[in-house]
Amino acid sequence: MENTADPPLLDTHEAARFLGLKNSGTLCNWRTMKKGPVYIRVGSNVRYALTDLQTWLTERRVLTHKW
Repeated sequence: MENTADPPLLDTHEAARFLGLKNSGTLCNWRTMKKGPVYIRVGSNVRYALTDLQTWLTERRVLTHKW
């Protein structure tokens, strides 16, 4: 039975596409450098929760002007 409360999991290629990266290898490099978005290891597979990717992007917003 599938739990609908669990966020969708994306593989490295799907996550890179979602983030707008040209190459999924960027995520692989970030993982070895201990940077980039949070990921989940399922056996030998790496998966990214969509909610984690959205949070990671939100944390990188840059305010370009002061009000």
